Amino acid sequence: MPSLLNDQAKLQKNLIAMAEYIFVLRQNTAVLMPSVQYMHNDPYGNTADINLNSLFWDRASVQVSYRTNQSIFVTVGYHSTFCILLSYEFSTGNITTFNHGTYEAMFTYAFGRREGQKTRIRLPWNWTY
Repeated sequence: MPSLLNDQAKLQKNLIAMAEYIFVLRQNTAVLMPSVQYMHNDPYGNTADINLNSLFWDRASVQVSYRTNQSIFVTVGYHSTFCILLSYEFSTGNITTFNHGTYEAMFTYAFGRREGQKTRIRLPWNWTY
């Protein structure tokens, strides 16, 4: 059986840096959360994500994201005891020859959470001191 760690095995250097800020547009109603994420992966180079998230009434969300030289995402969602997220990805990189876009759907359910309970997203009006 070959060894998992041999002379040819090499650890890849990765770096991820993120920044996000929460703007309260209207108390208990709407927030805007812009963020930036930088990723460096040795064999593949550098990638950056630029995101703009918004959440309304602790329930509805809209997100627009851009990943450098790869894609643009648009996501809408509803958050409660269950969560439904629908997304569409517009390919902008070299893969556009083969892929003109992708639909994605995510469904989740939070066990032990009561209807009407605040979201798990820590918003300024949910903070307790």
